[in-house]
Amino acid sequence: MSEHEQESRELEQNMERALAVAIAHGSSVIQSWAQLAARRAARRNQLGHHAMPTGETAEQIAASAHAVQQRARGELALGRHDANFWREASPEDLVDKIRTDYRIDPARLGHRDHDRAWAERAKGDEVMGLLAVAGRYADDSAVAAGVRDNLTDLLAEYGLDPDELMRMTPQQAAERYVQSRAEYWAPAQPPTMTSDGRDATDRKGAQVAALLSGAQAADDRAAIADRNSTAHLELADSLDASTPQAAGYTTAEPTRSERVAQASTTPAGQAAARAARDHPTNPRAATASSARSQPRARTGATMGADRERGRGM
Repeated sequence: MSEHEQESRELEQNMERALAVAIAHGSSVIQSWAQLAARRAARRNQLGHHAMPTGETAEQIAASAHAVQQRARGELALGRHDANFWREASPEDLVDKIRTDYRIDPARLGHRDHDRAWAERAKGDEVMGLLAVAGRYADDSAVAAGVRDNLTDLLAEYGLDPDELMRMTPQQAAERYVQSRAEYWAPAQPPTMTSDGRDATDRKGAQVAALLSGAQAADDRAAIADRNSTAHLELADSLDASTPQAAGYTTAEPTRSERVAQASTTPAGQAAARAARDHPTNPRAATASSARSQPRARTGATMGADRERGRGM
């Protein structure tokens, strides 16, 4: 990305905009301090005291701070429908809007723990975007220099060269960062990131979504099986309703109990049919055997004869 393209690129990510607001706010503070220092220096000159020591004068500092602030405001307003707000609102209003809209405190940018904790969880393109903005303003803003140093130190721990990343396309740099971050954390502890830069909470959410999707698919399959079962039952009912001759089937010869039940409507006939049908061994064989071969109850006469022959008590 050329310097011209960097200067004209819209600040798309929330942290990039927060950093630009922090730069504008800090430059405003410096400008105010420098203007006050210039007035004090002017009074001292009037009283015959020496002015500020060698180096830039207060007026030069104020002018430089004003230029940095206007530059940051121009990037904030680029391509925005509310561009006038970002150009003309007070620095305090800009900070309040970032806090309200993005829930980011610009005052925390530049602190080592804050910047590293964010970069360890953010998407790769967001980290590379913030690094680019911080690099552009590092010579003119203390907060930008702090953010740049914090991010470059983290990149060095991941085994990455910031200058090399800035020469890549944003997409290539983001992918390289995410990959190196995952490799860095993998040996020591379970990675807190997925391959696309999402944190552990997002990954768990994806797992839950996958489980819900699988459950929905199972419900769909169950519904299809239920519909098929209903259709099969309806088909079976339609076949049962037709006559055996019409369907091309032959029926087996009715059993004796069935013939008795069909021929007799008296209580005795019905009882006989049930007795034959519910025989404990083989109902069909019991009803089909002859009276001669069926077992008979032992009478008193036969029991007496058995005792006489020595075959019983």
